[in-house]
Amino acid sequence: MSIFSLSAVQWGLWHMVGESTTHNSLILQRGNAMNSVPIQPPIFFKNPTVATLLSIVTGLGQLYNGQIFKGIVFFGSMLIACFLMSPWTLFVGFIIAPVIWIWNLVDANHSAKRINQRLAAGASPVEAVQ
Repeated sequence: MSIFSLSAVQWGLWHMVGESTTHNSLILQRGNAMNSVPIQPPIFFKNPTVATLLSIVTGLGQLYNGQIFKGIVFFGSMLIACFLMSPWTLFVGFIIAPVIWIWNLVDANHSAKRINQRLAAGASPVEAVQ
């Protein structure tokens, strides 16, 4: 093979591995270098900041994390706390609602971090959420 008949990219690869393709099979391989890599679905990590910001609306951070039941429970408990903000319930909701809201924010952030740790350890996405 003559150097003068190669394009710039081919010359760079030829120059790196020589005329033989056996020196570095990842740079220049006959066929596709990705043939031996098994195809896996992408793993989507959860962003703790996004989960916390979504939790400004109670339960949305848990839904983002894939914890559907927990998100519904937080939303429902916030609705109950709002109903308890009436004078005939001695305004108990004014104490309970901020506690539920802050707990919701902290839980969404910690859950996202825990899910990311489990995914990084090799757990499947379904196992990581549980």
